[in-house]
Amino acid sequence: MFSQAGEPMDLANVQHESPLPPFSFKEITTHKIMNNIKPLPNKKESGPDKVPNEIIKIAGEQLTKPLKQLFNSFLSLGHFPQCWKLATIVILQKANKKDYSDPSAYRPISLLSTIGKLFKRIINKQIMY
Repeated sequence: MFSQAGEPMDLANVQHESPLPPFSFKEITTHKIMNNIKPLPNKKESGPDKVPNEIIKIAGEQLTKPLKQLFNSFLSLGHFPQCWKLATIVILQKANKKDYSDPSAYRPISLLSTIGKLFKRIINKQIMY
């Protein structure tokens, strides 16, 4: 049953059956993009790309076709752009701290690209449902 230590085992004929059905991403539609643009919160700080949510919401209809092409290209290539992984770090004061000279009285938040977050949100929904 077990091979002796040091001898390579031929795994070419090992059969593996997953209890889960095979998964593949579905094409991202303009409808899905627009449905994810609409609930974007207003008055949120933008990430390193400096594109605020309000602009994406205002230009939503015009952005859906180019974003559809872009997102589906990234899906087929298995690529997530490096620039969407960058963050602007902002330091916020924690409430009700006695000594703001203490570094523990602050917390960092990461501001990411809204377009990147939009892409991730659509992908996450496909994975979850």
